[in-house]
Amino acid sequence: MSGIRDKLARWVLKGYDTNSYVQRFLRGDDLETADYTWTPESAMRIAAVYACVQILAETIASLPLRVYRDLEGGGQEEATDHPIYDLIYRQPSRYETAFEWVEKLVTHVCLRGNHVSLIIRDAGRVTQLLPVHPAGVTIEEYENVLVYRVTDRQGKQFRLLAEDVLHVRGLTTDGYWGLSPVGQAKDAFDLARRIQKYGNSVFDSGGSKRVLLKFDHPKTKEAIDEIRRQWRAMGKDAASTAVLDDGGDATTIGMNADEAQYLETRRMTVADIARIYRVPLVLLQEHDKTASYASVEQFDLMFWEHTIRPWCKRIEARIDKDLIRDAQYFCKFNMDAIARGDMKTRTEALKTRFMHGETSINEWRSLEGKNPIAESWADQHFVPANLIPIERAGEQPAVETPSDGVGGSDNEPKDYLVPVARDIAQRIVHKEIRELPRVTDLNAFQEAQRIYIYRALRALFEAAGIEDEDRREAMATRLAAVPQAGEEIDPEHRQEEVFALLMAAIEPDAMKSARWHVTAAAARRAIEQAAACDADSPRDT
Repeated sequence: MSGIRDKLARWVLKGYDTNSYVQRFLRGDDLETADYTWTPESAMRIAAVYACVQILAETIASLPLRVYRDLEGGGQEEATDHPIYDLIYRQPSRYETAFEWVEKLVTHVCLRGNHVSLIIRDAGRVTQLLPVHPAGVTIEEYENVLVYRVTDRQGKQFRLLAEDVLHVRGLTTDGYWGLSPVGQAKDAFDLARRIQKYGNSVFDSGGSKRVLLKFDHPKTKEAIDEIRRQWRAMGKDAASTAVLDDGGDATTIGMNADEAQYLETRRMTVADIARIYRVPLVLLQEHDKTASYASVEQFDLMFWEHTIRPWCKRIEARIDKDLIRDAQYFCKFNMDAIARGDMKTRTEALKTRFMHGETSINEWRSLEGKNPIAESWADQHFVPANLIPIERAGEQPAVETPSDGVGGSDNEPKDYLVPVARDIAQRIVHKEIRELPRVTDLNAFQEAQRIYIYRALRALFEAAGIEDEDRREAMATRLAAVPQAGEEIDPEHRQEEVFALLMAAIEPDAMKSARWHVTAAAARRAIEQAAACDADSPRDT
């Protein structure tokens, strides 16, 4: 039977570690007591190692990895037409997804210090990336040319040139082969394994120390074996009671878990493993009880800055060198996905970028996974109107007077407020058209509309730098009172009228300009109603 098991073991994992866990199982070895070769994969049986590797692999794999191209005038854009784009973003091979591929890549580097993927080409075009286990790869050098010797699962060997291999190395001393964290810190990992094994033995023995049995008279080997067998059987039953005759005496030897400071030592080994992989203890559910929310937040930022970012740079640089090989193109992990789970942080960051002209409304919506607005202004970039170059800080702003009753100065209207006002006007009119035909109580409808408009005006007033809440309240009341029940509304005319009123409210002088594209009648009504809003607003006397 053992011969069959040995043959089966050699066939299953041919070319790999002959003392592996699976092969020892197939041979029928005692897995608990047999002394076996320490391998990087066996380190995964330590809970802290498994957790660290899983955290790093899944975190990095969850970041979108895309290909970009540099633009001639500066900047960059996604190169969705690049042949590598779909491989690293969606599916590197027929067998796994991009997430699984990056996850395996990071796992190999965490345990073995290296990851190797075979680059499969068809007519010069890269079609697949097939990972191979680092244990089956060695590097040879012939006249300054690197050759990779790969052994597959069937034991077959073949050689590949460096350009046919994607090799991501960890920390290295020779520049060719990465160092295995498990191998370099073997003592720390071995200590953790022994402590884990010691804990198992303590609980197997019911938490008791080892016992020395002494008798007044010598015993034969058969009698000693029988006493030992009975004692072990008794130890498996916590409720059993030992009985010694013939002058027998029991003495405990060794240390119990408390004397060995088992918990403290186990906690120390967890910290050592976390230190090797640079993973904060809070992510391993092992942290000081005094840790506050602020300190945990700082640990999280440190994790992204000092652990995840170097990992991303290492992978990006290797893909650029081995796969893309074009200075105009490069790959990059989207680190903005870090703040995706934090709505407040993400919103504040996007708001700051929008207010400083870095991103447009449609770019903002794209980052949030929403469809673009089919308007030209949604692709424009806006900046605060009160910003000027520092060289002009001491100059007085020029004040121009329009030459006629229609045209105006370029400095008069605040163009960046136009899309905000138009969006609010459109929403107000659409709500009126949708709900007015069903209105039975006009007063209730106007009150609800007033509250809706009051809230909608907040964005416009904030953008214009107006903090007059009374004026905002009066404007909302004025707009809500205009439509009457049963009144037929011309959407285009009503929307232009509301838009003109909004612009007149925040910047009355700008209504003299034709750049707002509103009718003269609507402009006059808006100016009159804006003045009425001023009259309705309470003033300090």
